[in-house]
Amino acid sequence: MFVKESSSPEEALDRFYDLAATLRDSGIPQVHLGKLERIWLQRRDVPARLHPFAAAAFFAGFTGLPKPNVNTTLS
Repeated sequence: MFVKESSSPEEALDRFYDLAATLRDSGIPQVHLGKLERIWLQRRDVPARLHPFAAAAFFAGFTGLPKPNVNTTLS
């Protein structure tokens, strides 16, 4: 599992942002974002409490946006 129940929101943000940025840098087109989100952000693989952080970081990392802040992710 990429993050565990014991992982912090900051860890989820860091790991999923880095993963998505790596996928983006590999040349995968943005049209595949939905498919990649289904692969990497399946609810059974990401603890529910961390899912909003992982999803926000993944989207930002893949689209080239700045990494979200843990304090503003759920706002």
